[in-house]
Amino acid sequence: MKHLCNSLDIVSGAPKNGRLTATGIFRDEMYFLPAFLDHYRRLGVAQFLIIDDGSSDGSVDFLARQADCVVLRSPYAYGQKVNVDINGKASCIRAGIPLKSAAARRFLAGEWALNLDADEFLLLPPGVTSLPQLIGLAETLGARAVTASLVDFYPATLAGLEPLAARPERFEDLQTLAPYFDAIPVIAQESDGAVRKLNGGPSLRLFRDLGIREAPKFMSKWPLALTQHFRFAVPNKAPVVKTPLIRWDDGVQLHGSHFASVRADARLLIAAAHFKFNPDFYRRIQMATTLRSYASNSARHDHYVEMVARMRRSGRGFLGPDSRIFQSVDDLVAAGLMRVLA
Repeated sequence: MKHLCNSLDIVSGAPKNGRLTATGIFRDEMYFLPAFLDHYRRLGVAQFLIIDDGSSDGSVDFLARQADCVVLRSPYAYGQKVNVDINGKASCIRAGIPLKSAAARRFLAGEWALNLDADEFLLLPPGVTSLPQLIGLAETLGARAVTASLVDFYPATLAGLEPLAARPERFEDLQTLAPYFDAIPVIAQESDGAVRKLNGGPSLRLFRDLGIREAPKFMSKWPLALTQHFRFAVPNKAPVVKTPLIRWDDGVQLHGSHFASVRADARLLIAAAHFKFNPDFYRRIQMATTLRSYASNSARHDHYVEMVARMRRSGRGFLGPDSRIFQSVDDLVAAGLMRVLA
């Protein structure tokens, strides 16, 4: 991990201690950046620590003009395999995962910080108006992390994925473009903070309804000519949970893109509006299937390509039996996607 910490160079800005910081690895996220920065500034974030993964859309220059943004860069690309030590065991994993931990360890040791993707917008429980207030609740519980349901927001039809001339500037703009969510819980938390998946969200629902299948996981390294005859399983790789808020004490690290090595308290569950299905969808899917830098060689994004093709042929939209229009966080509490302190 030390060599990854040392590989991070500051491109612009100057990291400051004692500021609530949002971190992430971004590549060509100019579509989301204005709304992302606005949303988290309103929630109390005072600093953004962004690792750039080779952007070419002007986002690096945009971030350099923001007084509260620090841009970092590493010679390791997000999907590049690196050897790291995880809990005393040597592992070969995508560089993007340990790079996030490395940045937090180097610049945010002992502090609470957010770990986010550009299309993830945290929503706080009723009565909690800021991230510092949420951190105070977590500390009262003795928690070192906070869990969030990852709630996919989506439009009614494929027309909602068509590119727009103007970028969204605020969370409300994104919500207007993709107002629906599935009003059912996606996870259950045990008393010790362990997470159990209940539902796969709209992606799993659409994969199942449209007949999209894949070969069993144990065949993942078999030749395609063989596995194509054994596609019986519904793809269930879409993430539905994340640990977006972590206190970076000594030894804390990320286990994959969505979990930290410390468990959260089950009495506190927030939600992240995940704007996966948006007018930037087609560009992002093309980038993922070209770079092949995501989990399982970006297999989930191949499924989305097939999903859209089948939706077009069938005239199918995104709506399902549990689709609801988001009005307020009370809707998420009622759906079991957010938990207020007992």
